[in-house]
Amino acid sequence: MPFFKYLDYKFYFDKIVFKDSLFIVVSGSHAYGWNTENSDLDLVRVFYPTVRQALSVMFRCKNNHFKDKFNNKIVDCTEYPIQNFISLLSKGNGNVLDNLFQSSNNELCIIRQDKEVKELQKIVIDELHDGFRKHFLGYDMSLKKDLSNESRLEKYGMNKLLLSRYRLLQEGIILCEHKEVVYNLLKQMEYIDTKYCEDLLNSYIESRKFYRYKNCIVEIEELRQKLESLQLPKYSGLPYCLDTWLIDKYIAMK
Repeated sequence: MPFFKYLDYKFYFDKIVFKDSLFIVVSGSHAYGWNTENSDLDLVRVFYPTVRQALSVMFRCKNNHFKDKFNNKIVDCTEYPIQNFISLLSKGNGNVLDNLFQSSNNELCIIRQDKEVKELQKIVIDELHDGFRKHFLGYDMSLKKDLSNESRLEKYGMNKLLLSRYRLLQEGIILCEHKEVVYNLLKQMEYIDTKYCEDLLNSYIESRKFYRYKNCIVEIEELRQKLESLQLPKYSGLPYCLDTWLIDKYIAMK
């Protein structure tokens, strides 16, 4: 089991079922690179339901979400049955794409089936399609609207919303240009040169004032224009390849 630095393993043995998990990872701010002492801990678990749970109309296994507390820290856990995770991945969902590649990071991964994770990662990179790029653009547009919404601004703050826009757009650009999944904001800076992103990130982590919001917004819009100008294949064999992979796994389990 990989080393995990955020919480005591006992929490997971008490609260989360390890059996039949494809992986359990830390996501959210800890993965993106802007976690602070006050950050919640976001966990994602992908697991294999039983054949009945996977196929039954009456007892089909659904996504599960729960919150708990450990060492005065909020733990927010989302669990995906493998078929739901595969479905989202095949459609180009960037969130589950991040989760899949976070599972390769030993500082974020609690448990994983290494062979299966590598197989899925290879399938996705070999069969990338434009749905991923559109996901990043769509999510960014939602965050852009949040910047004009007082309740959302109050909840998340200007800095975090702008950091999220930087991260999404840069991840999309790197995916299109390099065919790599880079979800961490600091690592993205190794690929894309920005003038204001690092200062914004440091000001957020250090809880200090930031004065260049207008510059950030201009720079972010330039990143958006660049991502809009790029393209991945409109169609790919990703849905078929993922579906075939999943069927083979269940046949092997019998």
